[in-house]
Amino acid sequence: AVVLESAAIGILFDGDADRVGFFDEKGQFVSADHMFLLIARELIKKYPGAAFVHDLLFTKAFGDQIKELGGVAYESKVGHAFVKNRIRETGAIAGAEFSTHFNFKENYGAESSEYAALLALKILKESGKKLSELVLDLKKYYHSGVINFHAHEKDRIMADMKTVYSAQARKVSDLDGYKFTFDDWWFCVRPSNTEPVLRLVVEADTENLLDEKLAELQEFIHSRT
Repeated sequence: AVVLESAAIGILFDGDADRVGFFDEKGQFVSADHMFLLIARELIKKYPGAAFVHDLLFTKAFGDQIKELGGVAYESKVGHAFVKNRIRETGAIAGAEFSTHFNFKENYGAESSEYAALLALKILKESGKKLSELVLDLKKYYHSGVINFHAHEKDRIMADMKTVYSAQARKVSDLDGYKFTFDDWWFCVRPSNTEPVLRLVVEADTENLLDEKLAELQEFIHSRT
């Protein structure tokens, strides 16, 4: 529809409008981490030194760029309740999830998809650029998105991953599942609370490295299911 109508942007709300997805003028989906980075860069002009909350699935470019702009980025567990609590704890002015929830302190930390959409339109108008051009400037790394694996023995697989990858990683976080950070890539693996499913996210400095590590981790999981 975006391409057919020659629209500058596509904005899609879910059924109860607590989530909002954005599409560029080519009809390509813009991930929530890149969209929130555009929004955060706009908000930090008004609130210098502001803090922002994001779930731990976001591209590391988010934290890098917020720091460069003089702001602070705080990680949160996945889930809108956790993001809301983290906003209150840190005094952040906004927060977002990879699942396209956008929260703003001005709305008591609750979701405000409409406000996110209005900010996106403001950014687009004032920049004079196409949304695809704005997003291209933000894509510093290669991100897999969330990949689900059916795994009945998810706890054993998680334990095996911790044993194997903890020794290699520069940093290990158990904020939500396990997140292993290396010099040029990272990955997060989380068990579903309700299903026999593992959720994996991988990000790397290069596309080749992403493909390599994704294949490695897929083989690791499949060999244990």
